[in-house]
Amino acid sequence: MWTQLIHAALAATALAAVIALAEGVRRYFGAEPELARKIAHIGGGHIIVIAWWLGVPAWLAIVTTALVTAAVILSLTRWNLLVSRDGPRRTNLGFFYYALSHVILIAVLWPLGGEVFAVLGILIMAWGDGLAGFVGYYLGRHRYTIRGATKSLEGSAAMFVVSAVMVLLTLVPFFGWTAVALPALVIAAAATLCEAVSRNGEDNLTVALVTGFLAYLWLG
Repeated sequence: MWTQLIHAALAATALAAVIALAEGVRRYFGAEPELARKIAHIGGGHIIVIAWWLGVPAWLAIVTTALVTAAVILSLTRWNLLVSRDGPRRTNLGFFYYALSHVILIAVLWPLGGEVFAVLGILIMAWGDGLAGFVGYYLGRHRYTIRGATKSLEGSAAMFVVSAVMVLLTLVPFFGWTAVALPALVIAAAATLCEAVSRNGEDNLTVALVTGFLAYLWLG
């Protein structure tokens, strides 16, 4: 029990370190808030990998995620971490969805022995959505609007490519190239669609859940 608690504390500490790094880049190196948030978004997605490697049980991973998320949201609202008055307006819904995606995937897939699929869903959300937003923010030239949210073709292309790469990197060691090649394309397309139609941070939830459960249903 104590070992599990220590492992959960290590995962929580790693997340705090990622956020501190992102805030340090913004505050001391003059990085734009959007860049700092993407560092936190992408880096935070690897905490589930640490929890998986350390064998943190589902209930403890869920409790830790909930507590850490509450602390993060408090920090954002009380001390204005990772934000700026000159940056784009944000709400805390994205952070809530970010945590909720972890909770649902862990609660459902961990007990079924599908930890790798839960990890995949979070990594696609972290890297795919994170880099799609980054590319769209800095390089997006061809814009489109769905449900009142403006995205870019460049960002969507980045989402597809990164999602496919995440599927290959995560699942090929377990299932082989032959079994994973077609799912990688389908899952990447589903992730891109979810990101395109989401707004107000919903993609932190939809991308992770759709890709994680789709991969489990296909290969689990």
